[in-house]
Amino acid sequence: MSAPAKPRLSAAHRAAMESNPWFMSMPRAQRENLLGAAELIHLRRGAMVFRQGDPVIADGGFFGLAAGTIKISSLRQDGREAILAVLEPGNWFGEITLIDGSPRTHDATALEALDLLVISPRSFGLLMRDVLFANAIAAMLAARVRMLYGLAEDATLRSPRASRTACWCWRAAMPRSRSTRASAWRCRRKRWR
Repeated sequence: MSAPAKPRLSAAHRAAMESNPWFMSMPRAQRENLLGAAELIHLRRGAMVFRQGDPVIADGGFFGLAAGTIKISSLRQDGREAILAVLEPGNWFGEITLIDGSPRTHDATALEALDLLVISPRSFGLLMRDVLFANAIAAMLAARVRMLYGLAEDATLRSPRASRTACWCWRAAMPRSRSTRASAWRCRRKRWR
């Protein structure tokens, strides 16, 4: 008996994914390979796509938002929530854990019913063997780093509180190495008023 067929992307889903400049910057073959590797799932409002600290699991992976909105956030121990982003259809996310093998960095929560494309860790690994796809992932990550640097610069030039936020964002975005830890320590040592 053959496996059940994957649900086909609707024209609206495909249009949402094609509205993303990163996705459209890839050659057609890589875009089709990415969509072909995806499983379309539906989640209800309030569902957790993943939680901060979650390990990579077989049913997780790299996600493409085909319909709905997702909140990317972090919850502090005192119960306060930091909303870092609200993702709209066309956005791709979740690659960090697949690349570095570390647990999920934030919570991803459905703000409304979702149609989500899920690329399994195994499929993501196979896609990454294609140099054009791997370069596209690198370009996406580079764009996110540039955005973080822009936010850090804006925040640093505004106020001490904004500077603290910028330091936190910088530390969160950087991989852990001896030089990064030293820079983070310098950032922490500053006196904030």
